[in-house]
Amino acid sequence: YRYGWSPGTIGLTLAVVGAAAKIVNALLVRRIVKAIGERRALLLGMGAATTAYLIYGLAPNGTIFWLGFPIAALGAISVAAMQAIVTRDGGMGEQGQLQGALSALRGFAGMIGPLVFTAVFAAGIDGTLGFAAPGAALLLAALIVACAWVIARAAARELD
Repeated sequence: YRYGWSPGTIGLTLAVVGAAAKIVNALLVRRIVKAIGERRALLLGMGAATTAYLIYGLAPNGTIFWLGFPIAALGAISVAAMQAIVTRDGGMGEQGQLQGALSALRGFAGMIGPLVFTAVFAAGIDGTLGFAAPGAALLLAALIVACAWVIARAAARELD
């Protein structure tokens, strides 16, 4: 919206973001987790995601927006690290419940997220906030991941 991109440019942008995350998953996740450990990899990935959302939300032009892609791709590290931590720390008899709970949380986020972020985006562009803020939804995402980073940091201390 902010940059006046066509549907084709938006599609290309989403494809590049997805491809970058896949490359990080395929080539870097295992190496990074092995080098710095699961806890630090989790925090690194969440920090990268927070930073990328801030860049996306504040970018004054498409070029700056695109500069956030490599940082956003590093956010994929947190997913793998979190999965490793919860799988390892959950007991053998609890794996089904644990994976079910994670799936339920993902499903809930998949239902509520589009409603919340669409409403925030709409408020950011229609004047409801009293000023134009087309990046408001992305800034909200940065805030949510930053809060999750604080919680993960506190919870992961027990792993050390």
